[in-house]
Amino acid sequence: MRLHLVSKNVASEIAAKLCDSVGQTLVGKSKSTFKGLQSIVKESLEAQLTRILSPNRRVDVLRDVMTANESGRPFTVVFCGVNGVGKSTNLAKICYWLNGNDKRVLIAACDTFRAGAVEQVGGVPLARPCRVFCFLCCCMAH
Repeated sequence: MRLHLVSKNVASEIAAKLCDSVGQTLVGKSKSTFKGLQSIVKESLEAQLTRILSPNRRVDVLRDVMTANESGRPFTVVFCGVNGVGKSTNLAKICYWLNGNDKRVLIAACDTFRAGAVEQVGGVPLARPCRVFCFLCCCMAH
């Protein structure tokens, strides 16, 4: 299971912790069928992922935006991930929601290996115009 998680871009340390915690839930349990064991593993994995991904504090983005603005600081959100995980889609949703709450949005597009970041973000449907900047990060493999 650890190798499968790592192959799906889960950090190796997190994959190991997940496997260890799932293993702990299996200790002392016996199931007569593979289906029963599979459901225990799935439930345990869901519980551990929920625990890891749940914030330690209540998240109120509008409150955090206003607090940052009152301090004279911008409120910054970073969307990062591998191709196809929905970064642009979620960016559009957050921008639309912030615009609907009378907040100004500045989008800075960045891409490591291609120059299409600005074009992709430029196609994001928003309630009102946003300023879009482009940063191109060049990473060289050694």
